[in-house]
Amino acid sequence: MIKSNKGVKSCFVQQRNETGDLPRGVKVKLTIQPTGKVSSAGIPSGDLQGSTFDSCLSGAVRSIQFPPFDGDPVTVTYPFSI
Repeated sequence: MIKSNKGVKSCFVQQRNETGDLPRGVKVKLTIQPTGKVSSAGIPSGDLQGSTFDSCLSGAVRSIQFPPFDGDPVTVTYPFSI
C-alpha cells in the first residue's frame, strides 16, 4: 500500500539522537488526495505537536505516495511507531 516509510523511520531516529528519547508511537492526521498524494499531515495533539519531530514526520508523511482512488479526499489519523 505505502511505497516507503524510510523517511518516517529517520524522523524517529533523529528524535532519539536529539533528545535521547524514542517515541513509542505517535498519531499523525493526514489527508490523502484522489491522486494518492498526501496534501497535509501533522501530529494533531500532545507534547510533540509543533515540535521539530512533528515537522520532520509531517514532511516524511507528505512524501508518501498512496495508490490513486476515485472519490473525495480522505482524512485519517494513523498511528506510526518504530
